[in-house]
Amino acid sequence: MNVKYEYNLSDFPNDKVSVDRLTEEIRTSLIITALDYINNNLNIVDIFFKSDLSTNDKTILDNIVSNHSGEPLPNAPQVVKSEVLTEHLKYVESGDLTQGLFCAESV
Repeated sequence: MNVKYEYNLSDFPNDKVSVDRLTEEIRTSLIITALDYINNNLNIVDIFFKSDLSTNDKTILDNIVSNHSGEPLPNAPQVVKSEVLTEHLKYVESGDLTQGLFCAESV
């Protein structure tokens, strides 16, 4: 069951919303109830949670909305995963320089 909390765009300080930033602000806040998703349609921002917010959670949400800058998140640097392969060392240390890779051809 989703529970919708509706805000006007004018409820935000700069009359604009960045859904990505708002999502991050809500998810990193002290709100206990899980955020489901956010819809931004013209002048209405609907914030859906998995269940009803407690009074404390609703107060936190209102504070997030009233302090939301509306600026988009900066592009995060792309993370490149790299791993150091150490398997080849065991072949070199054992004297097997072919690393178990060889080819045979019959004539």
